[in-house]
Amino acid sequence: MEKNYLNQVVLISGAGGIGKSISLSFGLRGAKVAFFDKDPNQLREARDLLNSQKITHLAEKLDFTDLGSLDTFLENV
Repeated sequence: MEKNYLNQVVLISGAGGIGKSISLSFGLRGAKVAFFDKDPNQLREARDLLNSQKITHLAEKLDFTDLGSLDTFLENV
């Protein structure tokens, strides 16, 4: 039995590989997904994938070692 994450928000660091797969998995189960990555190509690929599945998401380019940018991102989530 699959868990439903409707009306839940999932925060994921990284938009490539495992991060992209986790975003898709939670999104297909109803979660709103927020993720970030410093690689614009991985962000674009993940955005395109989630858009194709009509998954609500927030995706931003940032390096999580930049605490000011991370704080701003978290406020937007």
